[in-house]
Amino acid sequence: MIAFFKAIGIAMIFTGSTLMGIVISSSYTKRVRELLDIKSFLTMCETSMNDIGMHTYEILQQSQSYMKTGLKDFLESVCTRLNSDYPELLATIWAEQIKVHQLKMSLTEQDLNVLSDIGTFLGSTGMENQKKQIQRISSMIDKHMEDAISLKNKNRKIALNMGVLGGLIIVLILL
Repeated sequence: MIAFFKAIGIAMIFTGSTLMGIVISSSYTKRVRELLDIKSFLTMCETSMNDIGMHTYEILQQSQSYMKTGLKDFLESVCTRLNSDYPELLATIWAEQIKVHQLKMSLTEQDLNVLSDIGTFLGSTGMENQKKQIQRISSMIDKHMEDAISLKNKNRKIALNMGVLGGLIIVLILL
């Protein structure tokens, strides 16, 4: 009977550490997806402002349907706050919602700083200035994506293997 509980405990420890490795390794892939979503959001902003003449709220609302990451929830909450009875400035709402959603996203501090830069100019400056800012931030996102892809390729397998090996080591110690 004791051997049965010991086997179940060992299986739980091994499974838990393996799952930790999987979660850590998936965060690298998730970061790349989120940066791609930010890049597509910026492209959508530039296209919608220049070609269609959409307002910022409409752009935010429309772009949510194309998002597949935590950025979608972020944009939904920004839209909800903008559509409230007492809306604040977009820059204020944007900054507050970054703080609320930062733990749900796999973005680094530098990525979050770039994301917060978007909120400072979106809808508050002239069309040409917004276009320049979008191009500047797009180039920054490209650099961040290169870093994220290289980190993903380098660390994803390591994190997964460390989870499995960590579980094996703990199991061996307990035996």
